[in-house]
Amino acid sequence: MDLEAARLDHKFDYSIRIDKNIKEDEVEIPALILQPFLENAVWHGINPKSGNGFIEIAISTAQDETNPCLYIKIEDNGIGRKATTYKNKETLHKSHGLAITLERLQMNDPRNKVEITDLYHENNEPTGTLVQLKIFYDND
Repeated sequence: MDLEAARLDHKFDYSIRIDKNIKEDEVEIPALILQPFLENAVWHGINPKSGNGFIEIAISTAQDETNPCLYIKIEDNGIGRKATTYKNKETLHKSHGLAITLERLQMNDPRNKVEITDLYHENNEPTGTLVQLKIFYDND
């Protein structure tokens, strides 16, 4: 995130909150699982936005039935997916990063989930994107 912020001349700030109950030596996030979501937030949400942006990353744990899982929230205040989709149609660029990441998550555990929500003001103006991941892991 520091490299992307520097690359964009510090056009955005970010915060990373990790629940204090997470034992970092016992819980691992699969390599590069968050990267496509963060890259989308930076390059498609924040970069085209006029003014500075903000990305919040929050990681916590929970029990789902009897299985532990990570809840990861990535929220940006960028231009939103609808505006991004319109811009991508202009360039004819098709990204496969999210599809590959979703497939990898499902291969690790079919219960893993990703939910992407468009955020709006009361006046129906886009205010960013919220990505929520649920990743199951073993306590072994």
